[in-house]
Amino acid sequence: MAQGLRELGWVDGQNIAIEYRGTEGDLTRLPDWVTFRDRLRELGWSEGRNLTVEERNIGPDRERLAVAARELVGLRLDLIVAAGGAEAPQAAAIATKSIPIVFVIADDPVRLGLVKSLSHPGANVTGLSSMNAELDDKRLALLKEALPKLRRVGAMWNPVDPSGSSVIRATELAARALNVQLTPLAVQRPDDVSEAIGNAKKEGVDAVMILGTPDALSAAAPNRRARDERPAADDFRLATIAGGRWTP
Repeated sequence: MAQGLRELGWVDGQNIAIEYRGTEGDLTRLPDWVTFRDRLRELGWSEGRNLTVEERNIGPDRERLAVAARELVGLRLDLIVAAGGAEAPQAAAIATKSIPIVFVIADDPVRLGLVKSLSHPGANVTGLSSMNAELDDKRLALLKEALPKLRRVGAMWNPVDPSGSSVIRATELAARALNVQLTPLAVQRPDDVSEAIGNAKKEGVDAVMILGTPDALSAAAPNRRARDERPAADDFRLATIAGGRWTP
């Protein structure tokens, strides 16, 4: 993404905002953002010299995301990077129709109303589509291949995430095709993870899938925290770095 900024004609002295919808905390410790900032420096942009960065790590509260987006727009920025789920770019798109917005990790930006089409985004919004709904069936198939006796899988998902319903539906269809029973485990925030793992134990699941919900992913080592040794498959390397078992 940093390389793309150079191709878009970015010059010295520009201002970038990062609005992240995940769990609250120090954004600079997230591996993906560390990589992004490192790449900006490699391309010649250094904070305090020719680049100003405003960061907002909001959490899942939509109202606070909207307030943060309006605040960032008021700073007369040159670019807004919105990540961690669909809510951050949605809030930014409502707040401004002129400042360029780059979103990261949105399952279907057309369905979510972020862009008009993948080939011609239109307006001031563009970004990366992770294709999570299309790939979760493949991850489940890999999990089944690794665990041939797999019969019941727990699926952590966020019922209030804009992409949550499509992701869980796609995974349920894949589970039926593989003759695997899927047990949905609702997770809206990190505090819900231990309870979800407890429910997984009660239901007798053989493994857990973490479907691309920012709060579930950013919960530090959900299996370890809950003292659970079940195999886990997740969408992004962030969960593995945090202590998850396996990322296909």
